[in-house]
Amino acid sequence: MTSRTMESILTLDIGTTNIKAAVVSLNGKTLDLIKAKSPILASDAGSFEHEPRQLLNEVINLIKALAAKHRSAIKAIALSSYISNLLLVDDRGNELTNIITWLDRRPVKVLDNLSKLIDPHELYRRTGCPPLYLYVPPKIYWLSTSSNLVSKARYLLDAKSYILFKLMNEPYIDLSTASASQLLNIHSLKWDDLVLSSLGIDEGKLPRLVEADEIIGYIPRAKALELGLNDEVPIVPCLYDGASFIIGLGGLEVGVGSSHIGTSAMLRVVSDSPLIDLNTMELHTYYLCRGLWIPGGAIGNAGLTLDWLSSLVGREVNILLNNMAPLSSSLPLTIPILTPERFPKLTRCSGILSYGMKLEDRLNVLTTSLVLGFLFMLRRFSDLVESHGIKLREIRVGGGVAESDNVLYLMSNVLGTKVLRPKNLLEGGLLGNALIAFKALGYFKSLNDAFNSLGVEFDVFQPKDELINISKELYIKFKSLLKIYTQLCSELT
Repeated sequence: MTSRTMESILTLDIGTTNIKAAVVSLNGKTLDLIKAKSPILASDAGSFEHEPRQLLNEVINLIKALAAKHRSAIKAIALSSYISNLLLVDDRGNELTNIITWLDRRPVKVLDNLSKLIDPHELYRRTGCPPLYLYVPPKIYWLSTSSNLVSKARYLLDAKSYILFKLMNEPYIDLSTASASQLLNIHSLKWDDLVLSSLGIDEGKLPRLVEADEIIGYIPRAKALELGLNDEVPIVPCLYDGASFIIGLGGLEVGVGSSHIGTSAMLRVVSDSPLIDLNTMELHTYYLCRGLWIPGGAIGNAGLTLDWLSSLVGREVNILLNNMAPLSSSLPLTIPILTPERFPKLTRCSGILSYGMKLEDRLNVLTTSLVLGFLFMLRRFSDLVESHGIKLREIRVGGGVAESDNVLYLMSNVLGTKVLRPKNLLEGGLLGNALIAFKALGYFKSLNDAFNSLGVEFDVFQPKDELINISKELYIKFKSLLKIYTQLCSELT
């Protein structure tokens, strides 16, 4: 075994459905990868929660399992997690609530009252986060109006800062994850005083803000022994999961967009300043690290719609995607919103709307129409980014749905630019965490240097002019249909 493979990072990604853990070497090789379930506790009342102790125990078990095999090689622990979640703990770190995830719909009922406390446009201008129920302020406000738990709590944490608290006896949160909470001012990179005062929250109840690529401390000796680790293993907080994925794709170059297409989908680009769009409030801008921001956005209905169609017709998703209809101007248009979307005007809407299906159309046409629908939703983000002067010259993409060549070929024509998919990249987010940690340890001067050292190769999907023109024609009609859909939601709900 070479010295480069001996130097490794134990990296974790705490997801909504799964917790992934891996040992990644300095040359980018995944030496070991294991997973555990993070089951959702759901109810008819709209709750979607994680039990924090169960989540913590799964993380500890994963660390122990990898440490037992790779103890001498592990140079640091790095972790990412899903965003926009909340749990409360007391002064001893005892849990007062479960982890309220971004899926939880109970805060929807307080959005109107919250908008009277904080002007939605001012909230967006300060935080870069549109006025949506999925963020943390609606959760805090909902808890405040339904119980006295917020006033009793010592700390208001998220899943990652909770894990760090349990490992290090002090809560930390990286600026990237904090910026996706709607509590951080993206201009000052401090907890926003207006948001906190409107919610009646003291800044001392929130975790300590840190950059993603710094060593925030070392696991105490007793805890390290319990986990099977060497003494003084440093912890690097990294980013939220989607931002770590961008690092794993090498998406820090100028004009390079990054996209992940799985159950949900995102499209972001790196900027040297925060970008907002006060007219639509559709552009979500989060902080990345070291003076970089990642404007763009995400949709909840991507692979989710394909899973729905798969269950409806009894065919595997990969079979559906392998038999898509060709792109043509006669294709029907579909608004694929099974669950409310992350746009202010669509946050209360749900339901699929299809226009133009004909008697002779078959399953392959419906599949293509669904895929076009969520790709057109992603294009809204690329349009907003380019309206701020950032020209996208390529999109780097990963995720389960992105394994389909047909989807990526269609994506290249919808976005009008080449699409690149890394070859042999198992887990982009875990790789991104490892690269951040190696940079924090001094192995690389920059994250670009770290990624470029791997020599990653890509499959390239090039658009064709005639298909770009067809896509533009369909996209104009799609936007008109979406406007009608929004009006229908307003009138019928």
